[in-house]
Amino acid sequence: MLLLQPSIQSATEDPVSMRIIPFKKANLAESHLVEGGRWLLASAFGDVMVYDLDDPRDQGKILIPRYADAHENLRTTALNVNILTTAPTLTFNLAISQDLLGYGYFPEDPSLWAHVWRVTLNGHGVDAQLQAVHLTSFKPPGTVSSFRSASLYGDRYARGVIYVGVGACVEIYDWTASNLQEHRKTVIRERCDRLQLLSHDRALILEGNDIFLCDIPALETCLPSSRHSGSMIIPYSSISLPGTKFIRGGPSQLRSSSSVCYEFVSATDAGVFAVKLSGTASSARVLHAIGDEEDVTNVLVGARRVYIRSHQFAEAFSYRTEQMGESGIEYRTTPIRERFITKECIPYFEPQMDEVSGRIVMAASSYAIGVFYYSQFDKYKLLLS
Repeated sequence: MLLLQPSIQSATEDPVSMRIIPFKKANLAESHLVEGGRWLLASAFGDVMVYDLDDPRDQGKILIPRYADAHENLRTTALNVNILTTAPTLTFNLAISQDLLGYGYFPEDPSLWAHVWRVTLNGHGVDAQLQAVHLTSFKPPGTVSSFRSASLYGDRYARGVIYVGVGACVEIYDWTASNLQEHRKTVIRERCDRLQLLSHDRALILEGNDIFLCDIPALETCLPSSRHSGSMIIPYSSISLPGTKFIRGGPSQLRSSSSVCYEFVSATDAGVFAVKLSGTASSARVLHAIGDEEDVTNVLVGARRVYIRSHQFAEAFSYRTEQMGESGIEYRTTPIRERFITKECIPYFEPQMDEVSGRIVMAASSYAIGVFYYSQFDKYKLLLS
C-alpha cells in the first residue's frame, strides 16, 4: 500500500547561487556530480574539466585532455561514471562518448570515439585531488544522427544511438576487450530514450512509456568497421507506465535487485512512479502526479529525493521506503516544495543532482555553469533535523 503525506500548499522560494563557473559553450556541455558532491566533471568537446566545489577559490583544471586523434569540434555526448566500491579510496571508471558534430570545419566522415579512464582520489582533505589514467579508446562504426543514452557498469559500456542509414540500436561493448584493432560487442535492434546496465548481464531499456528488462545477448569479437545489424530480443520482463514518454533524468538507482526482481523509481510525463519488475509480476505505484507535463523538462530521481525541473520553477520532494514484512516495500513522501528558477538557467541543459551534498548543477547561461543549494530552503528537512 502506498501512503502519501497530506498535501500542503507549496511556497515559492528564490534559489541561492552557491557558485557560477565560467565554462565556454556550457549549453553544449555534459556534466557529472561525483557521488558526495565535491567533484564536478564537465566536458563539451572531449576534454574533461574537474572542479572542487568544496573550495570556493578553485578555478577548475583539466582532468582529461582531448584525445589526440579525435577532432577538436567533435562534441562530448555522454559522461558516465561507475564507482569501484571495493577500492580503498574514491576510485571510478569514466566513459566519454564523442558522437555528434559541433561547429566549424570537419573532415569528411570524422571518426566517432569512446574513451574509458580510471580516476582516483589522491591525498586528503583540502589537498586532495583527482588523477586520471587512460584505459582504452575505440571507434564505433558509422555516422550518428541522434545520440540517446549511455551507461557504464563493470566491464560493460552501452550506447543507445540512431545511425544514419541503419536506424536505432543499442550497442553493448566489453570495453576491456575493445580497442583500435578489434571490438567485443553485441547489438540489440531496439530504440531507447534511456538505458541502464544492471548486474547479472541485464539492461533496462526505456522507450516511450515502456520499460524493458532484457538479458544481454552474447558478445562477439569483430573488426571495428563491422556493422552488426543487431538482434531482436524478448524482454525478461516489461511494463508500460501511465503517460506517453519518459522525461529526461533517467531511473533511480536500484532500491533492491536480484536475479529475479528489480525495484526502482522512474518518471514519465504523467508522474513519478515506484516500479517493480520481475519475471512473474510487474507493478507501478504513483509517488507524485505531474500536472503540467508540457512545462516539465527534467525529473531527477535519487535514492531519497526527486527534483522536478520546469522552465521557470523547480519542485523537490523526498521519499523513503519501509520494508513491510513479506508484502514488499512501502513508499512515504514529503510535501512538494516549489522554487523559482532564474530565466538564465537553460532548460535544455540536463541538470545533475547529488543527494549527499544537496547540490544541483545546471547551465546558468551559454558561458557558465551554476551550482545551487536547493535543499537549504527545505523547511520540512530543517524541522526534522
